[in-house]
Amino acid sequence: METIDREFIEGFNEGYLLKEHESVLADSLAKVEGESQRIKGMRAGIKQCFLEKEKGHYPTWFNNISKSMTETKDSCPEKDIDLERE
Repeated sequence: METIDREFIEGFNEGYLLKEHESVLADSLAKVEGESQRIKGMRAGIKQCFLEKEKGHYPTWFNNISKSMTETKDSCPEKDIDLERE
């Protein structure tokens, strides 16, 4: 089993978060020359975040929530309020 360097993991997480919140800065950092494990991880994290946003990779439960939030009142069945009470 291959072990992943701790520096790579930290760089990956930093790159992912940067791309998510500061996209322009992340794109600039991705162009930095260097072959340290941290820089490689950062590039990989930036790329991963980009791919997920580009293709809309969201968990299936998220898609179900977003669909239910966009339903209009007309698409929900109304309760029958004309019932007579005994």
